[in-house]
Amino acid sequence: MSTLDYVLSMARAVMLAAALACSACALPSIPSYCSTWNPMEIECPINEDPMAIWDNLFQSKIFGQSLAGRAIHKALSRNIQKHSNYSKENWNPYYVNMLSTFLVAYENPQALKARPLFMHFSGPTGVGKSLTADIVASSMFNRHNADNRLCGKFILQMRAYSSRNPFHLEKYEQDIRRKVGEQLSHCPRSVLIFDEIQSISEQLLDSIIEIFDGSGPPLFFHPHPAPVNTSLCVVIVISDIGSTKLNPYMDREQAKQAVQEDADKKFLLSKKRALLQNIVPFLPLTEEDFASVAVKELKRLGEKLAIEYKGSWIGKLTWAKEVPRWIAKHCWSDATCVSDGGRGVETHIDHDISTIIENALMSECQNPESVSFNNIDLSISSDGNSLVAKMDSVYSDSEFREL
Repeated sequence: MSTLDYVLSMARAVMLAAALACSACALPSIPSYCSTWNPMEIECPINEDPMAIWDNLFQSKIFGQSLAGRAIHKALSRNIQKHSNYSKENWNPYYVNMLSTFLVAYENPQALKARPLFMHFSGPTGVGKSLTADIVASSMFNRHNADNRLCGKFILQMRAYSSRNPFHLEKYEQDIRRKVGEQLSHCPRSVLIFDEIQSISEQLLDSIIEIFDGSGPPLFFHPHPAPVNTSLCVVIVISDIGSTKLNPYMDREQAKQAVQEDADKKFLLSKKRALLQNIVPFLPLTEEDFASVAVKELKRLGEKLAIEYKGSWIGKLTWAKEVPRWIAKHCWSDATCVSDGGRGVETHIDHDISTIIENALMSECQNPESVSFNNIDLSISSDGNSLVAKMDSVYSDSEFREL
């Protein structure tokens, strides 16, 4: 054995002993985000078939975003395939991964600078950006804590970090690094969501990107001496940058260019803004998309009313087939509703239409000692200017007769 080989082997032995000592004296703390965590198993196990879950959730909850859906499916599928042996390699990230990280960092420092999947969701309000980010997390993880929060999902509202004061910026950088470090030390495959990224300064944007592109200092989480691995996670930043230049009929390249031009102007002095070019554009919704959202929201309203009136009403909320299109047309003619996207349709149904239905239900359920089995049917008024809710009896002498 040469002198160099001997020195290297001794260095490995010393580092291994140090890591073992640290692991024995600095056992991992229970992460604040997931009280069900067990240090002897994977903190955030990946779902068995995340892409099937993704397809089902995206298709049932998001409308008018086929371009975004295809782009995310491709990127997420590639990422999951790349890390398909994650559970085997990281059976116990605190012990196994900590030892390997020491040796990897010593022998090949560049190996720790691999980048995670980074996506920039940009588009107008109410088109499904935040919900899609939630779906990405839900497709990968299913373990929840006592507060019903998904353990593998980490979200930061960047509006809370919008000050340009240098003193505040320094505190922001430290706070974000600490929170990201804690999350990834417990769950390296986390989905990290930075919402409203357009709210922050160029300096803070660069600081955040440095955590993931390998150009900044290693990320640590006390008391563990090994650097936190930032290459296994999925990073999603959400913004409305370029949203005023988008229209429902753009192709992906046109939409990406519109967002990129505005991002370059917004963060002109940023040295890291190139990473924001991993753009997934979310286009404005069409009137037809509004009708699809209306169907989903009417179903949700029916489920909500069934819970609220449990014990006094066991019917269903039904509607004529023209009703969703009527709602879409009504919202499409309202500039405020259009600017709010699908959220505008949701608000209209939650407030205006819900009031019409509940007035009919309260009349039906006046007798506390009886239970109504009648359905409540939503239809368009004879003049076509409004919706009306009527009780639809499930039993009629003229339709059904006793034998």
